[in-house]
Amino acid sequence: MKKINWIILSSEDRGTQYGVGTFIRQLSAGLVKKEEIAVFVLIMGNEKYKTFEIKKEDGITILQVPLTEQIKKTDTRKNQEKIARSIVRVSLRYISPADINVVHMN
Repeated sequence: MKKINWIILSSEDRGTQYGVGTFIRQLSAGLVKKEEIAVFVLIMGNEKYKTFEIKKEDGITILQVPLTEQIKKTDTRKNQEKIARSIVRVSLRYISPADINVVHMN
């Protein structure tokens, strides 16, 4: 059986702090109990971080993506594409395209 990577996309907005955030925490906690599932939470737009940060909490890999384009006041399509490429490069160190990958967006 192939390994399953469950990738949950999240953001640092007000909704995530309340209902959606609770749902993501409960979903992550439930999925991580399954041996065949690796859980990743990709948190985008975090103003606290200047660079990517990757940590593991309770078996869940958390990738923090900084909000660089808004800090620099250059929220352009080119910068958004650059950040997207960076997210893919960092994520591929942990998530193999050869596995079964489920991307969960709220």
